[in-house]
Amino acid sequence: SAKIDYAAITAWIRCCKTLHRSLCKQKNNMVRPWRLIDCNTSPPSLVLAPQSGPYLALSYTWGSKGYKYSTSSTDAVISCPPKTISDAITVTRELGYRFLWVDGYCIDQDGEEEKHTQIDIMDKIYGGAELTIVAAAGSDNDYGLPGVSTNRQADQLQESGPVVHLGDIQIVRIDGSPRKSIQSGTWATRAWTYQEAILSQRLLYFTDREIYFEC
Repeated sequence: SAKIDYAAITAWIRCCKTLHRSLCKQKNNMVRPWRLIDCNTSPPSLVLAPQSGPYLALSYTWGSKGYKYSTSSTDAVISCPPKTISDAITVTRELGYRFLWVDGYCIDQDGEEEKHTQIDIMDKIYGGAELTIVAAAGSDNDYGLPGVSTNRQADQLQESGPVVHLGDIQIVRIDGSPRKSIQSGTWATRAWTYQEAILSQRLLYFTDREIYFEC
């Protein structure tokens, strides 16, 4: 469909946490990020990270538009964020979570000492996230997550093979693995995002035509 199904994503996460348990959970991660985006405030705001509780993370490409992040103070209101980050905030909230970690906001980009300290623990930040949202479509932070604030490319979802009807069930073959569209995008060409994917315990990829969950 043109929009994503949040209930399906919630079911995937619940299935992983219930059936996989320790297989998909990082052990003994006591290090947490300094700041998080509180997605439940209106507008969203930057807050000190609580000592416990789940948070999501975002893996994306900044692009070359020169967007200036402003993160010098906690409790700062995040107004008019790039579309990808705005959509990630929506996804976090719709999945029933409150906090989101986004490097552009949650690391003070003007504070060299803080920046290096936080970069040193990024493995633990991504590893400790309940889920990492991956913006695999587009080439910058203003492309958005297809299916959230903008429609997905429905024309790419047309059936490309025979259809089998089994009672009320319809089975359609759609050519092309989601891996192909993920690996052909700008996101897959960056060393930073490669690291983020490797370190995360669960990944939710957004492509132009579908979402893909991996744990």
